[in-house]
Amino acid sequence: MMSKKAARLVLIPLVVLAFAALLGRALLEVSRGNGAGTYESFYGMTIHWISVLSLAAAIAAAFLIALGLRWWQRRDDRAIDSALAGATKTSDNRDPP
Repeated sequence: MMSKKAARLVLIPLVVLAFAALLGRALLEVSRGNGAGTYESFYGMTIHWISVLSLAAAIAAAFLIALGLRWWQRRDDRAIDSALAGATKTSDNRDPP
């Protein structure tokens, strides 16, 4: 049986490669003027090529927003940590009563 780490090592590149191939095909079809054309998925659904590009744009936007929120959270965490570190330094330097 495969460990979780090995499964991730295999599955993540496979999913990224499959999505990149689908995105490349969608870009090719839209650039040729067939954006309203459809393809049939594994489940028998017909999907427009422009919908694939819309999904990729939504995923990219969500990723960038999440990255920005994470940066903002870390910035606030660093500010709180430095404020707390300064508070402990000043309290350590006091003379005992």
